[in-house]
Amino acid sequence: MFRRKKPYNHAMADDLPVKQILPVLIETLRTGGTALLEAPPGAGKSTLVPPALLKSGLAGKGKIYLLEPRRLAARSLARYISRELNDTVGGQCGYRVHRETKVSSKTRIEVVTEGVLVRMLQSDPALEEGSIVLFDEFHERNILSDLALTLLMEVRETLRDDLILLFMSATPDCEALERILPGLPLIRSEGRQFPVEKIYRPMKGTGAAGSLRLGAAPLDTVREALEKTGGDILVFLPGEREISRWQGELSREFGSGASPAEVLALYGRLSLDRQSRIITPDPARRGRRIILSTDIAETSLTIPGITAVIDTGLTRRPLYNPSTGLTLLTTEEISLASAEQRAGRAGRTAPGVCFRLWEPAGERGWDRQTPPEILQADLTPLVLERALWGSPDPSDAAWLTPPPEGAWKGAADLLILLGALDGERRITPKGREMASLPVHPRLAALLLFGKEKGLFGEAALLAAFLGERDFLPTSAGGDIFLRLDYLTGGRASGEYARAVGGIRDEAGHLMGLLGKEGFTYKGLYQSILTEGASLVAQAYPDRIGLQTGEAVYQLSGGGRVILDAADPLAVHPMLVAAHCGGHRDRQRLFLGMPLDRKEAEEIFADRIIRESHGRWDRNTSRLRCEIRRRLGQITLSVTAEKSPGSGEAGRILGEAIRSEGLSILPWDRESRRLYDRMVFTAAQRGDDWPDLADEALGDRAGEWLVPFLDRGGLKGSLVQPLLSLLTWEQQQDLDRTAPDSYQTALGNRRRIDYSEREPFLPVPLQEMYGTTESPRLGNHPLTLHLLNPAGRPVQVTSDLKSFWAGSWAQVRSELKGRYPKHFWPENPAEAVPSLKTGKNRPE
Repeated sequence: MFRRKKPYNHAMADDLPVKQILPVLIETLRTGGTALLEAPPGAGKSTLVPPALLKSGLAGKGKIYLLEPRRLAARSLARYISRELNDTVGGQCGYRVHRETKVSSKTRIEVVTEGVLVRMLQSDPALEEGSIVLFDEFHERNILSDLALTLLMEVRETLRDDLILLFMSATPDCEALERILPGLPLIRSEGRQFPVEKIYRPMKGTGAAGSLRLGAAPLDTVREALEKTGGDILVFLPGEREISRWQGELSREFGSGASPAEVLALYGRLSLDRQSRIITPDPARRGRRIILSTDIAETSLTIPGITAVIDTGLTRRPLYNPSTGLTLLTTEEISLASAEQRAGRAGRTAPGVCFRLWEPAGERGWDRQTPPEILQADLTPLVLERALWGSPDPSDAAWLTPPPEGAWKGAADLLILLGALDGERRITPKGREMASLPVHPRLAALLLFGKEKGLFGEAALLAAFLGERDFLPTSAGGDIFLRLDYLTGGRASGEYARAVGGIRDEAGHLMGLLGKEGFTYKGLYQSILTEGASLVAQAYPDRIGLQTGEAVYQLSGGGRVILDAADPLAVHPMLVAAHCGGHRDRQRLFLGMPLDRKEAEEIFADRIIRESHGRWDRNTSRLRCEIRRRLGQITLSVTAEKSPGSGEAGRILGEAIRSEGLSILPWDRESRRLYDRMVFTAAQRGDDWPDLADEALGDRAGEWLVPFLDRGGLKGSLVQPLLSLLTWEQQQDLDRTAPDSYQTALGNRRRIDYSEREPFLPVPLQEMYGTTESPRLGNHPLTLHLLNPAGRPVQVTSDLKSFWAGSWAQVRSELKGRYPKHFWPENPAEAVPSLKTGKNRPE
C-alpha cells in the first residue's frame, strides 16, 4: 500500500559542518581552557569534536570525558566515535553507564552519563585521569549535570586549573553560563539541516489526566505522513501509557497489508538492547517504521531514516511537591526550543515534514526554554551528594540555577530523618554508605537496614519495586503485598511479565551491591509478609500513618492520607504510605503496607518523643496536663498528669500569660488594686523595680505563681503571689509611693484609684472643706474627683486651692439648687467638713 518515495543517505563525517570550526575550537581551548560550542542538530559536534581533541594532543596523556544525559545516547555515541577512529567500542573510545561499562587500558575517550561522572569525582576529587570534560547537549540540563558542573568548577578552582571544560549545545543558555564563567568564549558552527515543512493538524481533546485519545485525526495524520514521505515516522508522545495505547491501535491499522509498517516503542525504561536496535542502521531492513517515542528522541540520538515527525506538543515531567515530599509525573506542554528540536528530527538525513497536533496560536503561551529540572525536582539525592562532597550549604557552590531554599531544606531534613546527615547537615557514616548505592536515599536506607537485619532478598526486591512505577492499575488498590504476589511468583505474571522481569533483574543487581550473590525471588513472599513493613518504614519514616477516621490517616511527617473506603488497607489502624500524592492535607494513597503498632514503636523507639502537654484553664483556674507520646506528628498515646513538676507548671503558665495576657488569672478587686499600685510605683522607680509587663511576668511564672498552686489549681486571691515579687524593702516603698488610701479631714480613709495612667482620689466634695492644698503622692500631685451627694464627679482637679477661689461659686449654685438640705458654704477653704444634712448640718 505504501511505497518509499526516495532513499535516504547517512551523513559522512567529512560533510559535517562542525569540521570547519575545529581548528578555532582547539586553539581556543588550548589558550583559555573553556569554551561554548553552539551548533545546530546534525552539525556533527558530538561525533567529531572528541576525536579531534584527542588527535590535537590537547588532552595530553589524560582522558576525554564526554557527558551524555542518556544511557542510550552514550552507547550510541561511543559506537559512532569508535567508527570515526577506525576502532571498536572499548578501544580508544568506550563508555560507562549504569550497570554497564565497556572500556580498556587503551581507552582515551569515555562517554559517560552525568551520574557516572559524579561518582568518579566523589572517589577522585582531582579527576587525575581526566584532562577534558565535554558537556554534550548542554541544554538538556538535569540535576546531575548541574551538580557535576558545580563539582568541576570547584575542582578547577582548587585542584586542577589545567582541567578543560567544553560545553556543546544547539540551544545553550548563554546567560546562565556567563554568570559562573565570565568571558566564556562562544564558537558557532553552521548546521546541516535539510528543510522541514511544518504542518499544523490540531488534535481535539485529551483524555483523563492529560492522556491523548487516538482518534480519527491522528490516524489520518499518520496516513498522510506515510503518503507524503518515503522514510520512517517518529511520533512524540508524553509517556509510556500513551505509547502503549497508540502502538496497539496503529499496529492494527498499519501493521498489515501489502506494505505493512512496523510500529515500535522507544522510551527510557526500555532495555538498552531494544533501544539500540531502533537507532542502529540496518542495511538489510525492508519496509517502513512508525516509532513512538518520549522526548528521549528529542536530542542526542540520530534515528536513521526519519523523514516525518508527528508531534503532540506534550511531555511528561517529574514535579516535586515539597509539602508532600512526593514526586509526581505531570503532563505539560513542551517549550518552543523543544518543538524546534523535535521538528529537526525530520530533517537530519533528508528533507522532511513535521506535523504538529496543535493550533499555531497555542504556542504563544509556551516557555522559550524547558525549565531547569533543579527548580521542580526532588533535591534529596543532590543534597546528599553535596554533603558527601563536604559542602552541604547550597551557597557554597556556583549554580547555573540556584536550588530553591525550601526544597533544599526539606531534602536536608529528610536526610537527617533517614540518618544520612547529622544535625549540622554533615554526612554520617551511614550517609556515606547510602551515597554509594545507585538508588534514591530513601531506598538506600531500606537496603542498609535489610543488610543489617540479614534480609537481603527482601530489601532488594522491595527497593527494586519501589524504585519503579507501579505496574498494576490504581483500581487494584494500594496494597504492596498484592504486587509481591506477582514478583515472588505467586501468580502468573501474564501481561505484567516484562515489568516483573525488570524488577527482578534490578533486585538481583542490588543484592550484588549488598555483597550477596545468588538472588532468588522465590519464597520471599512469606518473609516480606512479616518483615516487609519494617523495611519500607525505613525508607518512609515521615509517612507512618495512624488512622484517625474512616480511611483517613495522620502521617508522621504531617498532613493526612486518604484511602478508598473499599481498599483492604483501610481496615488497618496503622500503615506506612510509600507512594501517595495530591494536596498535603488530603493525599491519596497509591501504595502502602499495614504496619503493626507495636512493631512501629520498636522500630522508631529512639524517635518517639515523650512530652508533657498542658494548658491553663481560665474558667477553673487550674492546670490541665497530660503526657503525650509522639512519633513525628502522630500522637501514639495520651495520659493525664495530675501533678506536673514546678518547671513544667511554670512553662505552661508562662506560655499562657505571654500569649493571652494576665487576664487569664483569677483577679479580684484587691489583687487588681495591688497590681495597679505596683505598676505606678514601678513607673516612678524605673529599673530598681521588677518588670510587671505580661511578657516579663510570664517568664517568671515559675517564681511568683507556681509556689501558690495547690494540686494544679490557683486558689484564693493573687495578693500574696503579687507581693512575693517584692522584697520587704520594696513593699515598704510601695506603701510610701502608692498608698492604698488617703485620710480626709473627717478621718475617713478613701481609696486612691491607680487603674488610670494618672492616679486619682474619688472623694465626696464635702469631706474636703477646710483643706486648701491638694494631696500629693510624693512629688506627684493627686488628682481629685470631687463627688456630689449622688456619688458623681462635679469637678476634677489637682489644684484644690484654685478651685475654691475660682469656679466653686458656680458649682455651689448648682449644688444648692439640686441638694438644698446639704451644707454648701461660700468659703469652703475655711468651712468645717461635714456630710450631715438638714438640722444637723453646720451653719
